[in-house]
Amino acid sequence: MSLRQKTIIIIGLTFIGLTVLLYTISRFIVLASFSQLEGKNTAENVTRARNVILDELVGLNSTASDWSNWDDTYAFVQDANEQYIGDNLDTSVLINLRLNLMLFVDTSGRVVFGKAVDLVTEQEMPPPPSLLAQLSPDNLLLRHPDLKSSISGIILLPEDPILVVSQPILTNAGTGPSRGTLIIGRYLDASEIQYLAELTHLSLHLNRFDDPKVQTARTTLSAEVPIFIQPLDTQTVVGYGLLTDIYGQPALIIQVDMPREIYQQGQASVSYLMGSLVAVGLIFGAIILLLLEQQVLSRLTRLSQRVSEIGVSGDLSARVPTTSEDELSHLARAINTMLGSLEQSEHALREQTRRNELILQTSLDGFMVWDINGQLREVNPAFCRILGYPQKGLLGMHLSDLQVQENIAGTTTQSHFEAILKTGADRFETKYRHQDGHLIDVEVSLNFVEFGQDRFFFGFLRDISERKHIEAALAKEHNLLRTLIDNLPDSIYVKDTAGRHLLVNHAAAKGAAIATREEMLGKTDLDLYPPEVARQRYADDLAVIQSGQPLLNQEEVSFDQHGRTTWDLTTKVPLRDSNGKVVGLIGITRDITVRKRTEAALRTGEERYRSLFENLPIAVMEQDFSVIKTYIEKLQGQGVNDFRAYFGSHPDAVTNCAQRVKLLNMNKASLELYEARSKEELTRGLPQIFNQKSYEVFKDLLIAIVQGKTRVEQETINRTLKGTQKNLALSWSVVPGYEETFSKVLVSLVDVTEHKRLKE
Repeated sequence: MSLRQKTIIIIGLTFIGLTVLLYTISRFIVLASFSQLEGKNTAENVTRARNVILDELVGLNSTASDWSNWDDTYAFVQDANEQYIGDNLDTSVLINLRLNLMLFVDTSGRVVFGKAVDLVTEQEMPPPPSLLAQLSPDNLLLRHPDLKSSISGIILLPEDPILVVSQPILTNAGTGPSRGTLIIGRYLDASEIQYLAELTHLSLHLNRFDDPKVQTARTTLSAEVPIFIQPLDTQTVVGYGLLTDIYGQPALIIQVDMPREIYQQGQASVSYLMGSLVAVGLIFGAIILLLLEQQVLSRLTRLSQRVSEIGVSGDLSARVPTTSEDELSHLARAINTMLGSLEQSEHALREQTRRNELILQTSLDGFMVWDINGQLREVNPAFCRILGYPQKGLLGMHLSDLQVQENIAGTTTQSHFEAILKTGADRFETKYRHQDGHLIDVEVSLNFVEFGQDRFFFGFLRDISERKHIEAALAKEHNLLRTLIDNLPDSIYVKDTAGRHLLVNHAAAKGAAIATREEMLGKTDLDLYPPEVARQRYADDLAVIQSGQPLLNQEEVSFDQHGRTTWDLTTKVPLRDSNGKVVGLIGITRDITVRKRTEAALRTGEERYRSLFENLPIAVMEQDFSVIKTYIEKLQGQGVNDFRAYFGSHPDAVTNCAQRVKLLNMNKASLELYEARSKEELTRGLPQIFNQKSYEVFKDLLIAIVQGKTRVEQETINRTLKGTQKNLALSWSVVPGYEETFSKVLVSLVDVTEHKRLKE
């Protein structure tokens, strides 16, 4: 299909589519507006029809008021005098008043007088029995709550619906008491409806509410929706109005039939509009086609012919003519630019071919071309160098002369060629035979191509002998590392970002009570350990992975297969890929159950020692002599050898040393001995307990330390915090394990004052 035909079809379809769209929019918008206007007009006419019936009731009310508020009527309803009947209730009176009915009812509900007239035949007829049957004292028509009461409305009678008005019978002045009720009525029969139709200039019909002819209107009309509009066809629209009886119940449906003049006018307007649009569209379409033909299509045809001529000639240096500065001229210039680019590309292709040939000739990988029969047709120098053959010696050789029939993976050469024929390409490792006979490990990459009738395989050959040696060495190292990991007593494991085990050693499997390492792979701690243990470990895994921060030397509580508590010391570090992204974690867990139990035993022993220490009956103190030890070693380093002479000439050194002793702890007996209330009070008051004799004894203790003694027994004299002087037997000993620093020394003191006094 030519561009010209496509243009005509596109313009035509666009015009048709727009026309259909405009018609649809007009139908939905314009006709909808006319329909709304028609409905509004019909509703107004239905309202007029309902109002004219209500106006009839107003007129009847006025007539009833004239007759009920009259002294003659007031007297008549009591005495029923014939003169009132003769003077006022002649048939002609009812005809002139357009009344079908007039009833005079006393207060007991008895009809004093009643008269009915057929207004069509102008003949008297009996009052309707169906109405008389309703006139009980408690009937709405006879119940007037006050003297100004007036009851009016519609009553459905078997004969016809009737407009009735009921008012109390009073005097001319409108005073009472009421002597009864005056009821007048007018049938809504065919003649009355015709009269109302002529009065309103409307086509009116009156239907009972239960008439099947108005079934649709009856289901729609209500006190809230008193009017219903229904188009019957394109010519007629009907409006329905609800009329209720004097009891407030739906009684009648007034029907107004109207011609659809407004809607028909809307249809005519839409038709005129669409006709005008079609005519204008056809004219503009013809003009557009003519302009397109002159300015676009004919020029495109000439441009296409010129491009075809260049394509047939193959002369990429030829160009298409450009005549103006519009889009088609820009297209022509673009074509010329493309022809220039193609000319440059052709030149570049020749250069690329030459470069590719150079690359193949200088490539370190061997290049080869085999025909479909497995004959070698083309090779590069690298292929010759790898296999040790001259180029002429290789061309024409069969694949079986060079490649061993079974490669490294155990598959045959034939299976590789079959795979290449199916998929178009294959990569595999195999062995080729060198000219001197030894085998070479090679990686072969082959592709299958077809050019017309020619089918062949081409690809590259890479010597991977050195890589194979490296892989073997790496495999050996991997085996050594695997052996080391598997024989370590600590649990070693690697997990992915979901906490699943990727690698574990035997110790890890044993710690999880798993028979083999393989059973742990792919499982998380939630699958392997009790819930109370697994949840915390799994949370630790996710914390390390999400934060990228290591978890170092964390103690964890677990349970062995017998339910006994065990302790582990765990370190977990994030595992990152080459881009630094966390891809898992590496963990090491050591069983420290023995250490924890030993520590617990030590704590128990320490507690027992503390209890014994506190409750000994003799005074015991823990003191730190590390500063004294360092001071003495310093003096020795300065060349002091005779410490007795030194301390004799430097008494302040003894005092200074005594003040530098640190009191670490003391028991209750110590507080009692020195009459101290607390350990803090005794610590603050230590300088008070020394006297001259005390410093002499302390000097002897310093000389014993110089001599290397770790146990000394002396007698000394101290003062209590209250000033009491006591003779004491002192035992000073370094705690085993602290001989190098003297940082923990036990001093026990026994009060021998009384013993000394008795001895003296």
